[in-house]
Amino acid sequence: MQQKECMIVRDLLFSYAEELTSDNTKVFLENHLKECSKCRSIYQDILEEVEAQRAKESGRDKRFLYKLKRYRYQILGAFLGMLLTIAFIIGLVFYGIWTSRERSSTEIFTNKIQDYGSFEDYHGYSKLSLFPPKDLTAQNGEILEYIYDCSGPKLYQTCQIYLECSYTAEEYAKEVQRLQQIKDDGTGLLALYSPDGYEYPAIYTMKNTDTCNEYVLLLEEEQKIIYIYLQGIVDRRDLHFQEKYLPLDYGQDGMNFEDVESYNIY
Repeated sequence: MQQKECMIVRDLLFSYAEELTSDNTKVFLENHLKECSKCRSIYQDILEEVEAQRAKESGRDKRFLYKLKRYRYQILGAFLGMLLTIAFIIGLVFYGIWTSRERSSTEIFTNKIQDYGSFEDYHGYSKLSLFPPKDLTAQNGEILEYIYDCSGPKLYQTCQIYLECSYTAEEYAKEVQRLQQIKDDGTGLLALYSPDGYEYPAIYTMKNTDTCNEYVLLLEEEQKIIYIYLQGIVDRRDLHFQEKYLPLDYGQDGMNFEDVESYNIY
């Protein structure tokens, strides 16, 4: 009977050493080990083996944690580097799309009076605040001539916009008053009066500013107002309107707008 009980106990000693037995089995084994020296000796050997295995596994876990701690900054750096690379590639894609749109060329020309006010594909530096709204022009004046010419890439567009309007005496006075009251339109430009910088008295917001000229000429005797916007290097020979409507110092501000000496009667 004792030998049979020892065989049962020895089969359970590994589970007991690893604390995997039930409470009833644990009581049974502890009582038997108190009385049986042979089983107690075997249990001691098993216990030492289990503890050695635990120590080995604990050391392996510690080494793993040490390696993980050692390389975590490298892993984090590699991950951040990958994110930055992805962000850089996305940025290049969007920049390419933006530049391709901004550098796409336009070629718009019209001299139809009914087209005034649309300013199709206009990408100029000015907000054209001197030019009257289309509905205001239709109600208060008569458009005699309109020329709209914008060409080139969006970033470096060349523009000629010419508008000639005729007004009644009353509406002429109202329009001049509107022009004189124009203040900052968001571009930092103000409307200024110039009695002698042009062939006629003028009001301007841009005068040889970044290759731009925006102004109106006041033809009081005829009750006409001429609105002009020039952007880019426009040669006098490429003008769509009379040269006398240019600023008197056009092309004389140190910038080679045109080669005046190249004119020849032949």
